[in-house]
Amino acid sequence: MVLHLDSKVSTAWADSAFQTYLSIRRDGWQKTKDSIAKSTFNEHVSMICECGLSIAALQNIHGLDEGSEIIDFSGLCEIDFDAQHPDWYEPSQSELSQRLRRFFGDN
Repeated sequence: MVLHLDSKVSTAWADSAFQTYLSIRRDGWQKTKDSIAKSTFNEHVSMICECGLSIAALQNIHGLDEGSEIIDFSGLCEIDFDAQHPDWYEPSQSELSQRLRRFFGDN
């Protein structure tokens, strides 16, 4: 955001930098770089880097037009919260654990 002298807030620069980021994701580094003015591209890349992304990370985002695919990893790792320990496991019977069970219950 930019705060102007008349105390108005503008998000135009941030929006433009974000559009450049989306263009890099969609079209790739080189196509995006070739499509806008050099000074504008450099300014937007600088603003994106201030958000925590490195130039190397931006250059390694290959556009979807280059054959990249979006892979859904959401089902790759499934956690069974009902099986948090092996069948043979028995909880310890220390004095502390017995006190905690009395205090909190057997759950």
